[in-house]
Amino acid sequence: MCIYQASNSARYTHTKALVAAALHPTQNTAVVGDIEGRTILLRSWNTKGSEEKEEITHWHANPVSSLCFSPSSEVFFSGGKESVLVKWLDGEPQFLPRIGSAIKWLLIPEQGDKVAIITDDSVISVVTLNTWSIKYRLNSLIRMSDGYLGDISSLGTTDNVLLAPATSGQLQMFDINKRNHVAMIDVTQQNRITGHDIKKNLSYVEVNFCKVSESGDWMVTLERRDDGFVTPECRLKFWSRSLSGGPPVYTLHTTIESPHTKYVISLNLGLILTQLTAVTTSNDGNVKLWQHNNLLEVKEEDESDDDDEVGEERVKPPDQWEVKHVLSFQSSPSYCSVFSLDGTVLAIAYRGVVVLYSAGSFDVKATINHTINRISQMFISGFYLISSAKDSLSVWDLRSLSQWWQASSSLSYILQLPEQLFIAFVSRKRFTDAYVFHPESSQPLKVHRFVCPGHVKSACMVGGKIVMVNNEHELYTLDSNPPPPIAVTLAREDSLVQTVFSELLKISTPPVPSPEFNGFVNVDTAKAILSCPNSAMPPVSTIACNILSDFLPKKT
Repeated sequence: MCIYQASNSARYTHTKALVAAALHPTQNTAVVGDIEGRTILLRSWNTKGSEEKEEITHWHANPVSSLCFSPSSEVFFSGGKESVLVKWLDGEPQFLPRIGSAIKWLLIPEQGDKVAIITDDSVISVVTLNTWSIKYRLNSLIRMSDGYLGDISSLGTTDNVLLAPATSGQLQMFDINKRNHVAMIDVTQQNRITGHDIKKNLSYVEVNFCKVSESGDWMVTLERRDDGFVTPECRLKFWSRSLSGGPPVYTLHTTIESPHTKYVISLNLGLILTQLTAVTTSNDGNVKLWQHNNLLEVKEEDESDDDDEVGEERVKPPDQWEVKHVLSFQSSPSYCSVFSLDGTVLAIAYRGVVVLYSAGSFDVKATINHTINRISQMFISGFYLISSAKDSLSVWDLRSLSQWWQASSSLSYILQLPEQLFIAFVSRKRFTDAYVFHPESSQPLKVHRFVCPGHVKSACMVGGKIVMVNNEHELYTLDSNPPPPIAVTLAREDSLVQTVFSELLKISTPPVPSPEFNGFVNVDTAKAILSCPNSAMPPVSTIACNILSDFLPKKT
């Protein structure tokens, strides 16, 4: 390491790689940190003729990420992945734990009465040195955990509040209009620890899925931990919303340990008839339906009892969620589920097939053999079933159980909009385009280019805006009054006119019936042949046969 000054320079050599350094603003003192977590205090580093003094202290188990000096003394501060701020004075450490995330930068003002901590989740924490505590935090959108697999969502009827994943095991409420932090929900309620081996990352309990009811009264989360060595952990949690005048507050209501025997693939929350129901799908081949059980039952007693009471009121297991139905189809893994708008139909996507169940009895009403083995998203809009995978979008007509149209593209996400509209996010190299379409037609109503860089991981509607999160954990919005789109197409006509959407996504349309051709060519038949598309024309040999027959001599 080399330290330069206007009139002098010095070189310091250490046996381990140095990863952090800081200079005292007024004294000839420097401090460096190495990759093994040691801090080395260097005194008189730029004084000629004086012996350089070296003091080594070691507390951090991981590399030291940042160092800073107090302007008025030789006190210095260090931080790292342990999420602990360490104050050093004469070689003795003083700790401020639970900062919230790994420390990236430490800054101290000239007054020396505060320390600003910047963590890797984009949060700035200000610590007062007199009380040695965090005075306040500056939160924007906290960087999301890599372990989150579900969607961002709106908090029901709460305007402009987005529910998004934050650090491991937590969810964040974020105000879209004010662009500030509202509140945090600690889902896993576990401390975050750091391992001693920097080459091995510890596995934390991550919130994989989160769903909120349309009214915002209930929230369902699924958390999981699997490091490949110990038995995997999986918990399904139901949260009830408390009525308060401030931000929404969710309280843990029911916890289900190991809801499935294998990996849970999806979580959905909606209405079956009038009952709020959570649906979980898994690799174990079972689809479980969870409902809230808070009803009172009346148990009829035998008339021969000594008491004169006709019946006795008893309460079911108090106010809890429990599994009500278990569905399966040919022991096939289940991938996703969707409710119809009126709650009378439940569709489950298994491997290569979509099964439609009737609400209440859950009898199989219909099956759709799908060309996609694993469906990632599925919607029901009117008489249409929309299903998507990584590179395919299909629309099925539920009245005839036939495929209406199909598109091939690099789809990253589909969001359902009001008025039976959908928006498909299509990845194109380093950017994403958005296509607004109706299930009745493969032609888009609007096309928006370059809505965000990367590809969209999740999207939702919040306060009339479309909110998107890309693979870099960046948040983007599409306002309700955007600039004019790049391309606007007209309503679909009967003729197969090539459009931007059909050319880009390679739309396959239903076959057009060929005109009747019985070998006798008249004016009407000729016009029908010339006006029909190429894909519906009769074979050329059939047409040419009648023309050549006119040149042959007639039989006598």
